Amino acid sequence: MFFSGDAEYGDSCFSLNAVGFMEEMPAAIVDRPQGTGDFLLMMFHHQVQVLTDSGLVDVQPGGLMIWDRVDGHFYGNETSHWKHTWIHVNGSFVPKFIQDAPLPYRKPLYFSEAIFEETVRRMITELSHPGGYNPLILRNTFQNAMLRP
Repeated sequence: MFFSGDAEYGDSCFSLNAVGFMEEMPAAIVDRPQGTGDFLLMMFHHQVQVLTDSGLVDVQPGGLMIWDRVDGHFYGNETSHWKHTWIHVNGSFVPKFIQDAPLPYRKPLYFSEAIFEETVRRMITELSHPGGYNPLILRNTFQNAMLRP
């Protein structure tokens, strides 16, 4: 399940730009040298290679990567299919929260797959709410999950 497109869900403090849950990829590398202009948080469910500040590294299942708005993205597995769960976020809250947490950019962080998956499920559920979504619930869902890597 994916939410994406031109719309941002949220407000200037925190917005969810796109989300993907257990997206299956073919044997391939994703190479976006210019990034996407927002913050990308990605949980890998299979082993992949990721370009980090230290060079190309193997990231094991459960590895979470966080890219800043200005970062390029290079990740994947050229020899086998792989899955990942991801969110693109933006807003004034995000860089301050990542700094204060502190959470590293461009470096694998091993995180509970179950917590990250549940966070993304809750965000999708909130976006699908019949009465419309609440931006504060989106932000709090993100914040609460990321405090427990």
